Amino acid sequence: MYEQKAAEEYIFMNPVKRERLERGWTQLDLAKRLDVKQPTIAKWEKKELQV
Repeated sequence: MYEQKAAEEYIFMNPVKRERLERGWTQLDLAKRLDVKQPTIAKWEKKELQV
């Protein structure tokens, strides 16, 4: 049951977050690579800002 729920959460996860996690990056790692601040990444992942 837990494995199915985890798989469903991963499938429907925000694509920015999914890609970041697949690469093993923190939000700060991604922010540095994109030359933005870490809170911007958090807002993208929460869909509070358009990418």
